[in-house]
Amino acid sequence: MKMIFRMLFVVVVAMLTACGGASDDDAALVTQLNVPGTGSTMLLKLTDASGTVITNNTVDLNSTAYFVQGQLRDSTGVPLPNQLVTFTTDPAYGSFVNGTTTVVAATPTGTVTVSRFSGKSDATTGIVKVQLVGTALGAANLAATTKVNTVQLTTNLSYQVNSLAAAVPASIAFSAAVPAQIVISTSTAGARQSTVKFKVANQAGVGVSSQSVRLTLDTQSLTAGVTFITATGSSSTETQTVLSDIDGIAQIVVNAGTLPTGVVVTAVLVSNPTVKASSAGLSISSGRISQKSMSISATKTVVEAFKVDGVSTELTIIATDRLGNPIPPGTVMNFVTSHGLIGTFVTGTTSSILTNTLTGTAIEVVTSIITDSKGSCTLSASSSCKVKLISSGVRPANGRVTVLAYADGEEEFKDLNGNNQWDIGEPFIDLGQAYLDTNANFVFDFGVDQSIPGGNAGTSPCIGTDISIVNTCDATWSNFIRVRQRFEVIWATSQARITQVGTRTISSFAMTVTDLNGNPMAAGTTVAAELILTATSKGTCKILSQPSSDSDSTVVGNYGMLLNGDPDCASVLIKTTVTSQPSGFTTVKFFN
Repeated sequence: MKMIFRMLFVVVVAMLTACGGASDDDAALVTQLNVPGTGSTMLLKLTDASGTVITNNTVDLNSTAYFVQGQLRDSTGVPLPNQLVTFTTDPAYGSFVNGTTTVVAATPTGTVTVSRFSGKSDATTGIVKVQLVGTALGAANLAATTKVNTVQLTTNLSYQVNSLAAAVPASIAFSAAVPAQIVISTSTAGARQSTVKFKVANQAGVGVSSQSVRLTLDTQSLTAGVTFITATGSSSTETQTVLSDIDGIAQIVVNAGTLPTGVVVTAVLVSNPTVKASSAGLSISSGRISQKSMSISATKTVVEAFKVDGVSTELTIIATDRLGNPIPPGTVMNFVTSHGLIGTFVTGTTSSILTNTLTGTAIEVVTSIITDSKGSCTLSASSSCKVKLISSGVRPANGRVTVLAYADGEEEFKDLNGNNQWDIGEPFIDLGQAYLDTNANFVFDFGVDQSIPGGNAGTSPCIGTDISIVNTCDATWSNFIRVRQRFEVIWATSQARITQVGTRTISSFAMTVTDLNGNPMAAGTTVAAELILTATSKGTCKILSQPSSDSDSTVVGNYGMLLNGDPDCASVLIKTTVTSQPSGFTTVKFFN
């Protein structure tokens, strides 16, 4: 037997192309991998944040405005996707920050400060990027390594870290407070700490590291009990000194006190005390909903649902603390309704395959489904949330559905001395036990309405029995009650009741339009009129304007129309048509 051995030759060539030309490979080191039958290339470039190639391969000290971009291609120039590329650089001169893939080693600020980073080439372009920061002056080398068809491919790029000016701080500016809204330390929900950040920068706006910055709380914050959390984890009201990081960020954690307040932190550069800045936008709320702050609105307050299932309207609840600040996101708002279905509904889809037994062909049928539902909603960062009220089940005899929204919160009071807390003698609005007004008559009826447990209930009289059961108040201010808001939605009939109002004249005609329960017709319902000629009509009467009212969302109350004043208008037959929406059901009535 004769055995033939073939030798595989791999040639790795590194070359630096000419600068200033129009080639896509300008200012880039290219490694060409030649493999018999195949070939791959990795193109390495140093660019700015916009992707423009930096032709002299230099970076400014401590600047985060630079990126190393590698592109993998096969022998025909087609991008190679999903290739793992590992970048390394001299740790004495550079580090990588936030590449294109998952960060595996991060500082508390979320930035990567390592001299080795792995990324995956884009599925479409074959490009992989990593952010490069020069950490010390001098010349450095960067290498990118990948493996193509079991053959390792390495490309090198040299860069220079320069610009002594980058190490000279010229300004300090407030960067961010994360989060910008926190709650008092005694609150049962929400973030109680915020990280306040300032940026120390050179004249070009590039961050400067290792700069000492003094941080101080203002008097208002100190009075409210706000403190700093030191590097050792202790709480302190004293001025703190911190160092700026590689991005020029000097930061400190602020801890909430027992009182709501705005917070101002002042930062001063130790090396030049004239360079200073103050924070803005950080506030501490009570974290509890105030009764006065709750409100409910609906996309439609009247819907055609008296005999139709599945008709919905969307309710939006907004709630703040007593100072008008947002409530911590995630705070739960509960809803109950006298009739129908209420809650939040997360939608999704399910699919099934239907097969034709004769032809063998198959089709996929996708059906919408509810994947999650709750009788509550959680307040968002905008301190609001939404639920749907859907018609179903037994209808209220009067067509009026009552919705009650409630959550844990505090009673309203007037802060006369401005100390952000209730003191004996300060006016407040006492609330008793909440209830669902099932029959919508604005008073609690035992055996009919549903009481809502929770909060502090007593035996004292209550003001505003439409939201409290009579004689269940406790005669003292409380920060633990069921704050609540009632809302009414009308489920209107499709059929209308049309009734003439007053005396008809030759110049005008008036009528009332309601549903069969005396409520407004559903939103979108239209009212129209026309004249019907009879044997006694002369045809000289004309309608100058169609029936109209002050309502622009529902049909309700009195409707008037103008006639041209011809004597024939006293007896001509008037046909009125009310068309309910969205069903299109029409109610017609004639007037002589």
